[in-house]
Amino acid sequence: MKTILFIRHAESEANAGLPTSETAKISLTSKGLLQAQLVASTFTERPSLLVTSPYIRTKDTAQPTIERFHQVNQEEWEVQEFTYIAPFHCLNMTANQRKPLVQEFWDRLDPFYTDGEGAESFLCFMNRVQATLNKIKHRQEKFIVVFTHCRFIQAVLWILLEQDRQVNLDQMERFRNFSFSFEVPNASIFKVNFTNENQINMSNFIIAHLLNK
Repeated sequence: MKTILFIRHAESEANAGLPTSETAKISLTSKGLLQAQLVASTFTERPSLLVTSPYIRTKDTAQPTIERFHQVNQEEWEVQEFTYIAPFHCLNMTANQRKPLVQEFWDRLDPFYTDGEGAESFLCFMNRVQATLNKIKHRQEKFIVVFTHCRFIQAVLWILLEQDRQVNLDQMERFRNFSFSFEVPNASIFKVNFTNENQINMSNFIIAHLLNK
């Protein structure tokens, strides 16, 4: 059996409502740094591979776990957030100020549309998530921990549940409704087991380590 933990990054400046610019360089808050420590404390066994996205907030979330298991291999994969608004369109904006741009993108319902430099289409995003799942399937490690982002984890769950893998307008609309129906909490853990019989077992989002802290 292969076990994968998808861990959303801890609270970032954007999550806290602060204005941000370059999405890859958004930092954690002091609360986020504490959450990162709590994530590291949850492990009862040594991972066989630690993965982060290229973004600072996942690297900072992973750092306490990396320090605890410093002999475990570490890799950077393309598991970053779905950036569908070009960064130059939302410089120094808060998440609340970006809402009209977010609404405009999803109302367009065009899986091939790219907003500009630094953004990607829905098609590219879903292909990237599928490529990650294919990569995991072929890795030899049996316990992989992936520090990633909210929309990426939602897309992993969507792909594992969805039967129709073709990316089109209908799928984009259904994913929009799916992803906006729930939030992946900061520093929460989503556990997926791939059994030797090609079955997939998934957990609820694990947040016990964050309660009453």
